[in-house]
Amino acid sequence: MKPFSVDPIVKEAFSISARHEDSAIFVKMTGNGDMETPVILGGYLKKVHGEALRLSAHTVVVECEELYFMSSACIKCLATWIDGVAKLDTTERYKIKFKSNPNLPWQRRSFEALRRFAPGFVRVDADSVPKTRTITEPPPSGSTPTGAPAAFRRKP
Repeated sequence: MKPFSVDPIVKEAFSISARHEDSAIFVKMTGNGDMETPVILGGYLKKVHGEALRLSAHTVVVECEELYFMSSACIKCLATWIDGVAKLDTTERYKIKFKSNPNLPWQRRSFEALRRFAPGFVRVDADSVPKTRTITEPPPSGSTPTGAPAAFRRKP
């Protein structure tokens, strides 16, 4: 059988790589999935999908612990990939597991929405990185604790 063949892509602010172990494929995304990323991500997920089918993978694990931002267009790429898996015959369908970073709330919200799109085979694991407090110093003068300008603060 031909070996696993999806090469990594490394850009200035975003990288994606994949590896095959036993009956699983691990996809690691790092950096920021900005507006230039969807073309790269969509094409990469098509290659991973093809390899998952060819190798009869049981699971694709998407490691996102070091993914700090993802645009809505990138989330749509993930939804399109999941929809393609959902349309497969149940004998070909593989499970998808997102390993998220609990310190990044956008991941919990976004990946939970994807899980609800296909609850039969999509799972989200937020226990992969220990949750830590990120506020270590007081906010700058004239801003809220989130760093928003004073003009956006709620009036008492």
